[in-house]
Amino acid sequence: MQDQAPVPPPPTEKKGIPVLGWVGIGCGTILILAIVIISLLIGWCKRTVGDFSEFQRNPEKATAEMVLRLHPEVKVLTQDEAKGQMTLRMKDGSERTMSYEDVVAGKFVLPALPAGDLPLATEDLSQLPAWVPRAPGLKPGAALTLAEKDGRVSGVFSSASDRPTEEIADFLTAEAEKLGSGTSSKRSTTVNGAESRNLSFERGGRKLEVVLTRQPGEDSRILIQFDGPR
Repeated sequence: MQDQAPVPPPPTEKKGIPVLGWVGIGCGTILILAIVIISLLIGWCKRTVGDFSEFQRNPEKATAEMVLRLHPEVKVLTQDEAKGQMTLRMKDGSERTMSYEDVVAGKFVLPALPAGDLPLATEDLSQLPAWVPRAPGLKPGAALTLAEKDGRVSGVFSSASDRPTEEIADFLTAEAEKLGSGTSSKRSTTVNGAESRNLSFERGGRKLEVVLTRQPGEDSRILIQFDGPR
């Protein structure tokens, strides 16, 4: 009689977390990540635009403060909400009092002029320095404010274009690179279809600060602050 081969023992069941358990962990991880991301975004918004309630209470003041956060070299000394103005300490140590509206328009980048002299405000773009790029698809009504002092020209160039902000940003970047080597930075956000792009270039002794915005169904808005030898 032939001996029968021994029957192998049943395979040991591997213990672990069932599929539903992994799914639960995955969902929990996603929820935690979402909470962390939202918290970071809220913190970033507060650092960038300040207290949201301030925008509701005094949007002009809050917008001026937001613009100045992009220029840490400019310090706010005092504010007069009743008059809608603030006193600034410039990088060179001088002090200037400006309206919130002028701050938002970027006029604080203009050099201080002798008493009686006023910056040039015009729609004649022939006054625009050749190294300041003009975006493609410009609409009529562009505005230019500039001043010259000690061989340098500073100003603000505002305009509108029918081109998307991404195309404008690419064009301005390519034009800025023609100024030579230097530094640059870019940042963009989109909230509910509203786009915002910030570009900064410093090349060949010339500076360009660009803000691009676009609301759904509207033209792109372009604000360029410039400073450098003409």
